[in-house]
Amino acid sequence: MTADLARGLADRLGDRSPTERRTLLVGLLNEHLDPSVRAVLVGGGAVEFYSAGTYTTGDVDVAGPREAITPVLERMGFANHGRLWVREDLGLVMEVSGLSLRATEEVIVAEVDGVAVPLIRVEDSIVDRLLATAYWKSETGWEQAVILYGAHRDRLDEEALARKAEANDAGGALQQLRATFTEAGAHGS
Repeated sequence: MTADLARGLADRLGDRSPTERRTLLVGLLNEHLDPSVRAVLVGGGAVEFYSAGTYTTGDVDVAGPREAITPVLERMGFANHGRLWVREDLGLVMEVSGLSLRATEEVIVAEVDGVAVPLIRVEDSIVDRLLATAYWKSETGWEQAVILYGAHRDRLDEEALARKAEANDAGGALQQLRATFTEAGAHGS
């Protein structure tokens, strides 16, 4: 069974782009988890999904219970390397945070090639990147927030974005992000 699952994953993902492989991996992982458990795409993987590959990540970050997720990764042919799970033949690296989502984060399910992929909303991903910039001094967090905000600006739930940013002490950073686009628009006219 384990060899079949590992081989099946290679067959399903082998000819995909790296972005598609990383995204579909999360959905396929969820298909093999107990229905009461889910692995949610967060971090750079969510940014990669929402930026349609404009930003690419080196690993796939999922939030969810390690004790339920890691045995499935083993059956899928992943090898444990400290905090990372690696499938070298497919160029896949996953980190299972084991953490639950922030209270303000909401999960949606995107369908990718008929596979349901649970991930945080784009508004949550923007707030996450603003937090990464402000609190973890991420050098790429601001750039990723700009990419996401610019790509989804016309479809964002601005009220939810503001509420989530304020609740996570990122309201000032969100104002700066919005100002970046207001200024860019003023210079373009």
